[in-house]
Amino acid sequence: MEEKNKNQAVSSLKSEELGISDYQNPFGNCKLNRKQEGETLTKLVGAYNDGFTMAINGSWGSGKTTFIKMWQQDLKNNGHETILLNAWENDFVSEPLVAILGEIKILFEEMIEENSNKIKEQVDRGLETINNNWRELLGSLVKEGVKLIPIVGEGVVNLGEEFLEQQKDAFTEEINSYSKKKESIQNFRLILSRLVATLDKKPLVFIIDELDRCRPDYAVELLEKVKHFFSVDGIVFVLAIDKEQLSASVRGHYGSDTLNAEEYLRRFIDLEYTLKEPDIESFCNYLCEQLKLENLTNNSKIKTTLVNVYYEKKLSLRQLEKLHIHIKSALELNGQKKVNEELFVLLIYVKLFYPVVYTEIALKNLSTEELVDKLNEIFSRIIKTEDDDKSQEAIYPIIELIYIYSKSLNPKLSAYSTKIIRKLNPGGINLNIYENYIATLKLKYASDANLKIKLDQIMKVLDFS
Repeated sequence: MEEKNKNQAVSSLKSEELGISDYQNPFGNCKLNRKQEGETLTKLVGAYNDGFTMAINGSWGSGKTTFIKMWQQDLKNNGHETILLNAWENDFVSEPLVAILGEIKILFEEMIEENSNKIKEQVDRGLETINNNWRELLGSLVKEGVKLIPIVGEGVVNLGEEFLEQQKDAFTEEINSYSKKKESIQNFRLILSRLVATLDKKPLVFIIDELDRCRPDYAVELLEKVKHFFSVDGIVFVLAIDKEQLSASVRGHYGSDTLNAEEYLRRFIDLEYTLKEPDIESFCNYLCEQLKLENLTNNSKIKTTLVNVYYEKKLSLRQLEKLHIHIKSALELNGQKKVNEELFVLLIYVKLFYPVVYTEIALKNLSTEELVDKLNEIFSRIIKTEDDDKSQEAIYPIIELIYIYSKSLNPKLSAYSTKIIRKLNPGGINLNIYENYIATLKLKYASDANLKIKLDQIMKVLDFS
């Protein structure tokens, strides 16, 4: 019985990975309302039978991989054969062509069992040709180079003469094999187009995910292989990328910070689609529900503050989830003690993303004016927005933090200076609104004789101490 109760008390620190529970409705579990985007892209892909390359752009941690998996199933539901290759998981292989050919081979081997004898014969012949020639295909892009063999010991030969002879042989071999290599690539494209023609009149969609996380040399090589080997009718390549990160990889590969990487990428990408801004409120609701925050505190206040922080800092979904997990951990360790949810979230954000500032707050190393300057830098967008209800609500936790901090430095401080409010946002806020809020804070903390202890208690909870 004790063991059973112990198991019941254990909760999950992470939210469940969003998957597909109903294959007929692949976006049923999508918490970012991206179903329409997926269906639009499916129509786009199905509208063209000629081959092209499309990029789906989204920053790291924006839910791109989850979207891709759901969209892949939507493509299947609409009659497309699909392949999903995680490039990052395969960049341990030096030659990207191996991974691409391997995935294509797996797809068509599965088709052999499902299709008619006529199609089976065509697929068999195509796969046999690929099997017989894949080494030659790889070799067509391998630079033979000049092999310099160091000669040591007795009877050192004329190294310069041997070197020149070796260059001559290698150069002659390259010229002689040029036509053969070119023909090999053309034959491969022909074989591939015949294989694709066995499909049901809809393009094969080959999705490559996580390309921007690969080694720069591997990422560039993969792009080159797609362009030179797979530009055939009936295949649509989809690159799920963070374009900014991939551009950095391209510049790193060529060793030039001034290289126009976006222009370089246009050589490979025919169409580009950028995922729309996610529905953050829905995602925060999902995280609060998954992590069971409603059992610990007022999750509506937490959600509101997190949404404000998201729009201020343009956090990734992964960073937002990290914030939720940290909040959950701190609240569970806090037990049943009452907490200020908005202030809690604000300080956790500063702790995770501005640890130096957090440490200075904890050690009371800043004057009140210096703290205001720091918060102005961190939350400039929230502070400088128009005086509507939403922006006022967002700035309240910032004012509360400054109030508690200033009183912890000087418990005898009788008034929260109007000068401080003006410093927080010079000329941009309605002083009456915020002075009224400060009056509320004075009443709220009237019974707290020492707000230094109050602030220290909050930060101890956040530090798990």
